[in-house]
Amino acid sequence: SPGNFKTGSKWSFGIFNATVNSEKELAVTEDGTYNDCFYVMMTDGFTFSYEMWFKKDVGIVKWGANRTNPPQLKPLYYVLKDHKLN
Repeated sequence: SPGNFKTGSKWSFGIFNATVNSEKELAVTEDGTYNDCFYVMMTDGFTFSYEMWFKKDVGIVKWGANRTNPPQLKPLYYVLKDHKLN
């Protein structure tokens, strides 16, 4: 629930483990800057790690994937290009 989505919250599903590391992150993208984002780190425990920046009432505004085994030299990042609130 939204009330449980706060710094330090942890959960797992299947092989994935996730942690909310911050509630006040700045997500800078080539399409804009988003203040007060939730920053979530997720891992499959061995091969990949993922970073996600969530903006309330918008969703994921930026996310990245990094291969950790064998290591990838540079994470790949993706950004929100467009959103519409109904």
